[in-house]
Amino acid sequence: MKNYKKWCKMIRFIINEFEKISKKNKGKINLINIWDTEFKLEKKFKVRSKTSQKLSWQVLESRRNGGFIPYVR
Repeated sequence: MKNYKKWCKMIRFIINEFEKISKKNKGKINLINIWDTEFKLEKKFKVRSKTSQKLSWQVLESRRNGGFIPYVR
């Protein structure tokens, strides 16, 4: 359960960062913004680059598919 809570916090962190960026850039997020968000996530939650990439991809795909984020182990 501890990992699930951490996963939720990381997903929420990415969503909040992407929302801040998209508000500043008229609803758009570029690749550099995604990388910056991943670096912030890695530093804050002490996770690997691979993990941050997977989570940011899940958030981007979920937004594209209607907002549902499935729990994937």
